[in-house]
Amino acid sequence: MSKTIAFRCDASSTIGFGHLVRCMALANELREGHDCRTVFLVRPDASTQAKLAESSQEFILLPEFNSQDDYRESLRKILIELEAKSLVVDVRDDLSSDTLRSLKQEKVKIIIIDDGSERRLAADLAFYPPVPQAKALDWAGCDGKIYCGWEWVLLRRQFASIPARYPNQVPHILIAMGGSDPSGFTLMAIAALNKVKDDFSATVIIGPGFTGKSQLKEIIADSRKNIKVLEKVEDMVSIMLRTDLALAAFGMTAYELAASGVPAFHFCLSPDHAISATTFADSGIAYSFGHNNSLQLSDVVSKIDAFLSDRNLLREMGLRSRQYIDGNGCKRISSLLINKREV
Repeated sequence: MSKTIAFRCDASSTIGFGHLVRCMALANELREGHDCRTVFLVRPDASTQAKLAESSQEFILLPEFNSQDDYRESLRKILIELEAKSLVVDVRDDLSSDTLRSLKQEKVKIIIIDDGSERRLAADLAFYPPVPQAKALDWAGCDGKIYCGWEWVLLRRQFASIPARYPNQVPHILIAMGGSDPSGFTLMAIAALNKVKDDFSATVIIGPGFTGKSQLKEIIADSRKNIKVLEKVEDMVSIMLRTDLALAAFGMTAYELAASGVPAFHFCLSPDHAISATTFADSGIAYSFGHNNSLQLSDVVSKIDAFLSDRNLLREMGLRSRQYIDGNGCKRISSLLINKREV
C-alpha cells in the first residue's frame, strides 16, 4: 500500500452518522482508487463500531482523555505507530488547533472537512460545501489551501455518474430523516402524508438509532396510503432513482438527493442546518422548512399538495440539481491527498 491515512471522526445515535458516512466514502475511494491503508480513530460507541465493522473499515478505539495534553499525546503515538502521512479531521469534540499544529510537526498532513471551528486554521487542505457559513469564514493565519464548492462534497461512489431519472405515473415519495431522527420528523412526515389529497406511494427509511418503531408501525397500520418501511438500506441510489419527491432531514442525505436529481423538502435539526439549507432553496433544487419548533402539520401537508400538483416544477428542480453536484467529490479530494493531479 502506498500510504496510511488516518481519520479522526465522531458519530453516534445521538449526533448522527453523517460525518462517519462521508469519511467512509473518502476512505473507500483512497483504498480502492489509490491503494491506501485507511484507519479510523474513534471514541468507544457501539453503533459507530458496528457501522465501521459492517463496512470492513479498520479502526482504533481512542482512550478517555482528561486534558488536551492527553488527547495530543494519544493521537501522536497512534499516528507514529501507524506511520500515517495524513489525518482527516471531521469531529464534534474539543480537538484543538494547537494539537493539530503539533501533529504537523510530526510531518502529518492535516485535512479538515466542513469545520467552522478554529482548528480549521491548522489545515493543510480544507474542504467545504458552498453554504453561507463556509463562505463567511475568516482564514487569516492559515497557510493551507481552501476548497469550497459543490464539487468538493463527499458522497459515496454510488452517487457518481447516476443515470437519468424519469418521473413515475403515480408519484413516489421518500422519507429519510437520518440514522436516529431525534426530532421525530419521520412521524410528522407520515402524519402529513396521511392527509395529502393526491394519490402516491411512499418509502420510509429508518436508521439504527431510530426509537419510534412502535409508533411508526401503528401509524402505518392505520393508514390507507401505500407506505412501506425499509431498514439497513445500502443501495440508496436505486431508491432515489424511483423517487419524485423526498422529505428529508438536512444533512448528507440532502446532497445525495441532489446528486440523484430528486427535489426535496428539508427538515432542519438546528439553526446551522437551516442556514445551510438556504443554499439548496436559493439554487431552486429544494424547499426548506427551516429550524422551526412551531412547524404545523398543516404547513407540511399544504406544501406537499402544492408540489405534487405541479409535476413540471418537480422535474425542473430535479434536472437543475444534477447541474450542481456530480458525486465525484471523494475522487477529487483523494487525488489531492496523495499529491496527484486534480481531476
